[in-house]
Amino acid sequence: MKEESDSITIKALKIAKKSLKKHDSESMKIKALAKLVAEKLGDSITTYKMVKMWIEKSDKFCVSGKDVSFTKKRSVSPDNVAESSDQGPAKKARKEAEDSSSGLSAPMPKNKDAVDEWRKNNKIVVMHAMDDEEGKKETEKISKDPALFPFSSFQDPACVTAIPKSLLRQCTEGNGFTKPSPIQAQAWPILMHTKNGRKCDVVGIAETG
Repeated sequence: MKEESDSITIKALKIAKKSLKKHDSESMKIKALAKLVAEKLGDSITTYKMVKMWIEKSDKFCVSGKDVSFTKKRSVSPDNVAESSDQGPAKKARKEAEDSSSGLSAPMPKNKDAVDEWRKNNKIVVMHAMDDEEGKKETEKISKDPALFPFSSFQDPACVTAIPKSLLRQCTEGNGFTKPSPIQAQAWPILMHTKNGRKCDVVGIAETG
């Protein structure tokens, strides 16, 4: 799933690059470019808003207001090389500091006791659809299955592997969330889980509906 998402992103950016080159000014309205790319991709999943976000995140493009153009390359000189070399460690240190202070929650331990405590605190109950004896046995299996343990953090390795990067970026960088909501945390691993070659359906029930 992750590799497929990355492949679509790369393909979209290549189309955007070719489309932008066809314009004499090599500048377009970003919304128009994003819609053009989404149309050329021809799938029902990728929206122009997703393409727009990928363009904005790419270092190949420069977005100024509503316009997008190619990022201008800096000329390489001995002074620039020395400057870049000097700033390398500092830049790395800044990034590490930003990561540590990003506010993103750390993943919880993946053991039954920690998961039970998390579900209790967040009022999450995982049940099989059937309420008969067979269903009760399945409910017990589901609650103990490590593959269905909640993604308590966007940095959870299982979450990073299962959920497309673009969606995680939208949740964190786009909307400023520091961790998945309880229903997201528990529903995502179930939705992404494959059993006997089939995906699972999920019905979420809350006090409000």
